[in-house]
Amino acid sequence: MPILCGATGQDLATLHVDPKDESLVRTLANMLGDPEFLLPFVAAQPQYRQTYYALTAAALLEDVWSDALANWIARTEPGSTLTKTPRGVKGALGDYLFNQRPYSHKSGDGPQDMGVHWDALVAQKSSGLWSSPISVVYVASGYGNKEGAFERHLAPSTVAPVSVRVVFPLPPQVPARGKVPALFRWEPTGAAEVLAVWADWPSFEEVWSLVAEQVANGVPANHIELLWVRAGKGVVAGDLGTVKIPARPGVYVLPETLLTDVPTNHNNRATILKATTMGELMRSAAHLGLWAPLPMWFAAYAPPRPPDLYLALRGEFDRRFSPVK
Repeated sequence: MPILCGATGQDLATLHVDPKDESLVRTLANMLGDPEFLLPFVAAQPQYRQTYYALTAAALLEDVWSDALANWIARTEPGSTLTKTPRGVKGALGDYLFNQRPYSHKSGDGPQDMGVHWDALVAQKSSGLWSSPISVVYVASGYGNKEGAFERHLAPSTVAPVSVRVVFPLPPQVPARGKVPALFRWEPTGAAEVLAVWADWPSFEEVWSLVAEQVANGVPANHIELLWVRAGKGVVAGDLGTVKIPARPGVYVLPETLLTDVPTNHNNRATILKATTMGELMRSAAHLGLWAPLPMWFAAYAPPRPPDLYLALRGEFDRRFSPVK
């Protein structure tokens, strides 16, 4: 039976995927598998979204993303190139080019309404179909649902799934009622292993010791997530199973062949793809293997504000007067 995209009805088996899109996903997966790149970017999500207005936060997060990706490529993939498209240049295609292939960059708090055309001077009054001329990189930093289930591979097979809840954005000081925190190794396929279960909210050092051990053993850092699990259901370290939560956070590459005749809606100034449509496109990209997980557990430990932008500028000025130059 064919697997269809829930947004467009396309048979996913017939879609052509450009090899450069697949190459980009491998680069993204490698970068996010490194905790030194993953965790600062995860911390930036709540810091910028809670501090700045929506459009400003999105623009800053795009810059953080492109700077991180450029840094990763320069360090580990010198044969690849990342070039930012000059802003405001008429006729420029996309936000950046990876190996000369253009990409539009979008970000959101999980599956949410996404603008594909915005005009402050013209009210949008109609809906229709939209096709993208280029692939879109969508960074989703939230879940499609805060609740899910952990289906354990135990005998008998009638063992009921254990309910789970995402850690972020629920603050640790307001724990999920009747649940305890557990650390999972959670593959992109959904397969999972319980690494630890705590009776109380763990310190960062407790979580990090396990994450670092896993990374040292070859597990990508972005395959590890902290979740609340239902207490008293016998979940212990070593349990194997499958975690099911709709639309995991991650970086999704939506190929232009998938973004063909996508139904749109509108608000007062923009043509938009509804959250349900975005969720279906994300699911389709995941089915095609065009995504990399973005676990959000570190956001629960991140400071509430981003680094002071002024202090960095002041530091550059102060260094001009330093006797050590």
